[in-house]
Amino acid sequence: MSSPSRLAPHLSEEALRLKYRQCKNSADRTRWQALWLLAQGLVPKSQREVGELLDRSHTWVGRLVRRYNAQGPEGVPTQKRAGSSSGGTPAALDAQGIAALDHALEHESPPGGGLWSGVKVTLWIGERTGVQPHRVTGWHYLCTLGYSEQVPRPSHPQAASKEVQVAFQKKF
Repeated sequence: MSSPSRLAPHLSEEALRLKYRQCKNSADRTRWQALWLLAQGLVPKSQREVGELLDRSHTWVGRLVRRYNAQGPEGVPTQKRAGSSSGGTPAALDAQGIAALDHALEHESPPGGGLWSGVKVTLWIGERTGVQPHRVTGWHYLCTLGYSEQVPRPSHPQAASKEVQVAFQKKF
C-alpha cells in the first residue's frame, strides 16, 4: 500500500472542498475531490485508496498530486494544448482548407491516381499544409464532407468491349 500523499499547502482543506463543490466541469470536479480527500486529516488516505474511491488509478492520483504541488491550484484544471478548443491537436484544415478539399474531391484526381480514400486525403492535406497528419484524419474529413466508403461496382466482363472480352478469354 502506498503511503499517504503530502500536499503542498497551497489551499486549505476547506478551500479544496469548496473548489470541489463549486466546480461545474465533471473532470475537474473529480480532480478537486481527489485533492480534498487527500487533504482530510480524519483517516490518512493513500493514493491507492483515493484512486479506488474515485475509480481512478493510483498513478493518476500521483500525477495529480505532483502537478498540484508544482503548479498550485492552476495545475488542477484540465490541461489543454495551446491552439485547441477540444483539448486535442489543432485541426489540420481551416474553413478555407475544407472548401479547397471539397473542390479537389469533386474536380481533381487524387495523388497517385485511382479513387479518393482517407489515406489519399491525408496525403493531400500533408502536401497542402506541409505537416503530415495522422492517416485517419483524411477519413474524418471525408465523413465531414458527406462522403461514404462506397466504391463503384465492378463491371461485368460481357459489358466490356469485344477486345477486352477476347483478351479475357485468351487468359483462360
